[in-house]
Amino acid sequence: MAKRGLALKVLIVVTAVLCLLVLACSGRNTVEGIVDHKAVTGVKDNTAYTILVNRTGDGEPLILLKDEDYGKYFSTGDGNVVVSESLEREMKKEYSVVNYFVNVKVGPEEEGTQPYRASREVFNNIEVGTKVKFRWSGPTELPEIVELLTSSD
Repeated sequence: MAKRGLALKVLIVVTAVLCLLVLACSGRNTVEGIVDHKAVTGVKDNTAYTILVNRTGDGEPLILLKDEDYGKYFSTGDGNVVVSESLEREMKKEYSVVNYFVNVKVGPEEEGTQPYRASREVFNNIEVGTKVKFRWSGPTELPEIVELLTSSD
């Protein structure tokens, strides 16, 4: 009977430690910062090309178009880039893979930005120059934004 009680206590302690580890690890995968820029890239013939970059200029969002084939979809004076499902289909006719990236400033200016992969939906819901909070996963070299969270502001 004493062994059974000891086993139960050990099980409770192990379970509590595992729960604390899960909670501690989930907090490390949360980022809050300012969106510096976002970009759409495509892969053609095993080479990656930048299709466009959306950043701020003179305090206003602007679009730098790198692939002029998409000039009819975007104006360089537009604000934040949103890629529709139909536009993504058009891009996939030329590029075998279309990728979405968001670069976030999380520290002082001199530390630069951290790039994150994003789905088209997440990419569309993030605006350059604004504060964003999200959860990420995947490899630390190029993590992916998996969930947008409410910012503390």
